Amino acid sequence: MSRQATSLLETELYVHHDFSPDTFLKNDALRYNLKKQGLFAEKLLLYDTLIIPTHDCGIIPVLISWLGPFLFEELLDEGVIQFCRLQSFVAYAPGGGLFMCRIEPTTQKEKSRSVFWGPTDQAVELQIRHATPFIKKHHRTKIIEKVLKHTVEEPLGNFPKVIMKETYNDVLNDPGLKAFFTHDQEKVDLARLPGVKTKTLRILGGKPPTDKVEFLLRLGEINLELALASNLQCLSVTTDPLAQRLIASKISRNFHNIPQNQLQELRKHFCRILKLNKLPDIPSAVVNEQIDLETIIKLRRSRKGKRFRHWLCNLSIQNPSEIEAAYIELFTEKHWSQSWSFRTIRFIITASLDALLASKGIPLPVASALDSFILDRFLRGYSPQLFLDELRNLLEEAKGKSSS
Repeated sequence: MSRQATSLLETELYVHHDFSPDTFLKNDALRYNLKKQGLFAEKLLLYDTLIIPTHDCGIIPVLISWLGPFLFEELLDEGVIQFCRLQSFVAYAPGGGLFMCRIEPTTQKEKSRSVFWGPTDQAVELQIRHATPFIKKHHRTKIIEKVLKHTVEEPLGNFPKVIMKETYNDVLNDPGLKAFFTHDQEKVDLARLPGVKTKTLRILGGKPPTDKVEFLLRLGEINLELALASNLQCLSVTTDPLAQRLIASKISRNFHNIPQNQLQELRKHFCRILKLNKLPDIPSAVVNEQIDLETIIKLRRSRKGKRFRHWLCNLSIQNPSEIEAAYIELFTEKHWSQSWSFRTIRFIITASLDALLASKGIPLPVASALDSFILDRFLRGYSPQLFLDELRNLLEEAKGKSSS
């Protein structure tokens, strides 16, 4: 019986490059990061397809080093791994605020050597040739062809400007987020936050936000992740718990004419958190060398593995115990020891927004009146799962750092 494949926009493996001279070392750091490798293994069991965003295609030699070139090719052939080539960064400049930054070399010669701004085939070739030199030229050519077949260029068009403006609206319509930026002031100009020198710009480098500018950048990235997942038609996206707060802000300001009790019910039932408890801790098992990626892939290819992903596709608040049992059933005594630790994974399950509005007797808003690109997608039937992998409270962390 055929079924729709489940896809995840896997931002956990997105490398946050910046403008520092040693930014390329981040790819090497990822290669030797066993925790990230373990999270990758876990996602292989949970989803049919992982779509990984990348600027420099540096994730490709990382995956080759984890899987080996032949197993990497097999996963490409099966459509398990795909890539989204990004051409711009979420950036912040004084006076201009949030925008999508694309900085190209000044000469064609420099551009031809750049893994950031050159053509995708060239970037992939440069990365594989320098980071995995053991792969012979004819095999490298074959891998490049397969990577290109499973790579989509940044599918955003003119949306980035809209998404950045939407981030401002999200902040200004959430009392808690607004208070973080304003403190005791009545108003705040989000395009002129302190901490950025004139004629400079800032982008995130992958570390948790340390001030207001970096926190705003992270909120812009979360909205960008939601937009990318929508445009790529992903069932799920790995993102930050703050996504739920941003979505609530979009609903509040676009349905502000309905009674307050209806608005609260709408927010409550549109986004609901689901926890799956006592699952085998695959990331820790990989770190501790209790299971390897080859075994993980055998499990995902098994009949039970395929059946589990089908159940996950229909994840609901009502059936977490069934999902937990199905996941554990994947691991026979041969592959799983009772000594393994357990972990909890969390999802935000979004409802079908148009159906939810109809069930509560709330009229659909006029499309032209919406100020949210992402909410418009929800009203058109997009209802993703938001995978909350490494749960942190970034707002509280940013508050502590900005006040110190």
